Amino acid sequence: MQLWRFVKGMFGVTVLALIYIHMQMNIYALAYEGKQREEHIVRLKEQNTRVANDIFQLKSASHLGRKLLTQDAELKFCDQNSVVRMASTRVSTEQSKLASDNQSKTNPFMKLFTWRSPVAHAEERESRKPWARR
Repeated sequence: MQLWRFVKGMFGVTVLALIYIHMQMNIYALAYEGKQREEHIVRLKEQNTRVANDIFQLKSASHLGRKLLTQDAELKFCDQNSVVRMASTRVSTEQSKLASDNQSKTNPFMKLFTWRSPVAHAEERESRKPWARR
């Protein structure tokens, strides 16, 4: 009888040892796989940085200027002869004061017939941070 119990006990210990070894192997395999994924993510981030730098370089004004000047485009920089100057239509401060004085001298009875739309005023508020509590 005791031999039979000893064999059952050794069989149980062996099964438990195999289960423990299997679990440890899975833990190491997952850790190794996680490490490989982290290295892959680091490589992708470095590649993303290089690609973003290349894109910014291609979009830069100096690159576009060099590209346009190396092509056989008939573009040239403007000189003093190709600049067009136009007279300003800005109202002087004296003219604006006269206009405002004329508006204030209008007949109050006539002001009843003028339709003015209400003026909207923009108000600048502090933007809420998404993480801030309400």
